[in-house]
Amino acid sequence: MNFKIFFLVILIILSISCSFINEDDGYSTGYYIFSILRVGDDSIKVIVDSTLSIKDSLNFKNNFVFDAIVKIDGESLSVESLDVDSFGYKYFYSLDKTVLPEKSYEIEVKVKDKIFTARSVTPKKINFSSYSDSSVLKIDSSLVLEWNSSGIGFYMLQINQKNEYGSFYFFEIGVQNDTFFSLSKLSYLFPDSGTYDFYIISYDSSYFNYLTDQNYSSFNDGYGLFGSVSVGSLKEVKLLK
Repeated sequence: MNFKIFFLVILIILSISCSFINEDDGYSTGYYIFSILRVGDDSIKVIVDSTLSIKDSLNFKNNFVFDAIVKIDGESLSVESLDVDSFGYKYFYSLDKTVLPEKSYEIEVKVKDKIFTARSVTPKKINFSSYSDSSVLKIDSSLVLEWNSSGIGFYMLQINQKNEYGSFYFFEIGVQNDTFFSLSKLSYLFPDSGTYDFYIISYDSSYFNYLTDQNYSSFNDGYGLFGSVSVGSLKEVKLLK
């Protein structure tokens, strides 16, 4: 699963969906900030975008706030750019810093006379414990995927199907409180034998609230998300009917 692409697609959708103000009378620029910390990643990326007047043209340069002062735990981030295929260039603030599990991170973003702050506590490092990569398993009532608790209580189990062209999204299901899931419940999804990748994803409370409440913002003032995830994987698993 390419989480970098996933991260960028979310940011692009967010910037497109939140970039217009319909009335120019009394127009006041708003700001939104977006960052997802993934446990184990070796860098932190933050998007700082502004809303646009209906008279302004929508593009990454117009949206992106280049003169923001962005800090994570007091360390300053610098502006970088990334080529996103047909979308052109997308800008972001970046810091080379490994994201640790069970750690509190604080972000401060200063834009002109406005200061936005938020906090995220990363989940524990999460891993599957019942099987290993490249396992060959038969789909029956004894086939149960297990993982360690992340300390959060809600998990997303994602399944990717593999073929000669790569690994592709297949199905996902939420798991509340439990740290196991019986695949026999999904036996109807596997009419034939095949190879699959499994991902177990744990969200911090801020990210979970953002996903479940359309009005939620991590920041004390303004709009956006500063959240974190922990992701465990089980790859190249052969399922037999």
